[in-house]
Amino acid sequence: MSSSSVLYLLLRNVLSMSSISYEPHGSGEGTGAVPMPPGVVEGYGPEPLLSPAQEWMVSRGGDGMEAPRDLQPKTKYLIVRRTFAFIDLSGFTFVTRQRGPATAAELLGAFRREARRVASLRGVRIAKWLGDGAMLVSPEPGRTVATAAHIIHHFRATQIDVRVGVAMGEALLFEGDDYIGEPVNLAAKLCAVASPGEILADVEEDSLPSWVEMVGKTVVDIRGVGKVGGVLRLQPAVA
Repeated sequence: MSSSSVLYLLLRNVLSMSSISYEPHGSGEGTGAVPMPPGVVEGYGPEPLLSPAQEWMVSRGGDGMEAPRDLQPKTKYLIVRRTFAFIDLSGFTFVTRQRGPATAAELLGAFRREARRVASLRGVRIAKWLGDGAMLVSPEPGRTVATAAHIIHHFRATQIDVRVGVAMGEALLFEGDDYIGEPVNLAAKLCAVASPGEILADVEEDSLPSWVEMVGKTVVDIRGVGKVGGVLRLQPAVA
C-alpha cells in the first residue's frame, strides 16, 4: 500500500468518528458543505481534534501527496464553528517583579505542564502559547469549560491564580494555520476582565459540566465591542 493511501486511511478513520462540517467560501465559489469522506456516520461521536493545517487539507479533499500542479486550494478560507478559550496567569508580572524571574519561570512551567496534561485528557487543543497564557480551541463548549475549570481547580491551593475567557461561534480558518473572528476576540477580552479564579463564558448554560457552578450572569462592557450581556460567571464547584 502506498504512503498516500496509508495517510488517507488514517485520516478517514479519525473522521469516521466525526460529525465535522465545513463551509468553504472563496471568490466566485459560493457556499456549500464539503462532502463527508467515505465511512463517516453523520452525527456520531465528537468532532476530531485536527490542527488547522489538517482541517484545511480535509476540506479540499486531497491526501497531501499531490504533485505541485495539482495542489490547488478550493478557497482562501473556511468558516468553522468552534469554542475558544484564553487562559491567563493573573498577576504574573507582579510575581516576576517581587520574586524574580527564576520563581516566575517555575510557576509558568507548572502552569504549562498542567494545561497540556488536562487539555490532552479532555480532547481540547492548545492552539498556541501566549507568554503567561494560552489559547485553547475545541468543537464543544462543554469540554472547553471543563478544561478551564480543571486548571483553575488544580492551582487553587498554589501561588498561581488563573482567569479564563470563553466564547463560541463561527470563525475563519485562514490560510490553513490560524483562527480569526468575533468569538476569538471576545474570548480574549473576557479573559482580560475576568477575576482570578473565574471563567467568563459566552456559551449556552446547558453545555456546562455538572461540576462547574454558575455563580451568576453579568454584562461586560468591553472596549471596542460594547456591552455583552448574558455572560456566565463560572467556577469549579468541587473541593
